[in-house]
Amino acid sequence: MLSNQLGHIITNQLREQPLVVLPGFGGFVKDHMSAELDEMRNRIHPPKKTVVFNARLSHNDGLLIAAFATENEVSYSTADKLLTDAISELRFRLNNGETIVWEGLGNLKKSIESSVEFEAIATPEIQDEFFGLKPVSLNRIEKDNVDKVRELVAADGPVATKVRTLPIKRIASIAAAAVAVGFLMWMPIQNGALNNGKVLAQQFNLFPTNTEVAYSARQFDESWISKGFEREDALGAKYEKEYLSLYLTKNTGNAIVVKTDAIPSSEVDVETEEPTSSIDESASSFKVIAATFGTKNEAADYVAKMIKRGFGAEYAGRDNSGHLVAYGTYDSITDAKKMLSSVSLSNKEARIVSGS
Repeated sequence: MLSNQLGHIITNQLREQPLVVLPGFGGFVKDHMSAELDEMRNRIHPPKKTVVFNARLSHNDGLLIAAFATENEVSYSTADKLLTDAISELRFRLNNGETIVWEGLGNLKKSIESSVEFEAIATPEIQDEFFGLKPVSLNRIEKDNVDKVRELVAADGPVATKVRTLPIKRIASIAAAAVAVGFLMWMPIQNGALNNGKVLAQQFNLFPTNTEVAYSARQFDESWISKGFEREDALGAKYEKEYLSLYLTKNTGNAIVVKTDAIPSSEVDVETEEPTSSIDESASSFKVIAATFGTKNEAADYVAKMIKRGFGAEYAGRDNSGHLVAYGTYDSITDAKKMLSSVSLSNKEARIVSGS
């Protein structure tokens, strides 16, 4: 029957077109349905395409005639006649109370008010982008004991049920805090950082870096200000060198280098504790000696270590006491005395020697 073939052609057309119009009868429109939540069965149904009928769409756009011509391999005029016969047959069957069943699409019938009604099947065979999607089952989220107790306490009237619970969240937070505090306390104890109840700051290092040598920490003493020192940035552009006192300590790990920021003020007269009567103040240069070594190799190693760590140092030759390492060379005795005064607070062996 032509009317049954008409349903097959409409189904194929709706896979590609948004609507299909039967001239003088009505139109079938493709509609989108969003995903649905079935709360009774705890399922999410995927989105899909469905079909609705609109009797007001009756204009002839020629698409259905062209589809009839392709399906039956006939000319356009012949297909136009076949489509007219199919629609007439469809009207005749509906007027006689028959329900037209189009497989893969839906059912077409006349209502009590003689209007045409169309009921699409659950999933019409026009799914393209949603083809193959299946419903997804959901697992119900059960309330834990803590939430149940909260509901019981908040409910009106006496609480008839007792639910014994453990404060899991509170226990977890306390345990985490205890582990963190224990770790922080154990590290300095393991490293021998506790000394008479006091923690040495330079050893309280959770991520130690072992070094061959290290410099002992030196802090600024407020009493130095009365001796002619002031707080300045030792790395400032106006200073050519870092004036730092060095202590080389063997087999020291986890040490933190603390640089001094004590620099002699140029506005005060500096009095050195070292005797300078043996210094030839008419010399052209002066050296501030940092240390004395028995061999030249030891002195050279010391200079290399100082320079490697960013300090100013130089080999100053040899005198009766041994091979000398100097902080630097100065053109005037005044500058040399200032440097000596700066380092003498931590290096009692520092001294001035005159150059050539």
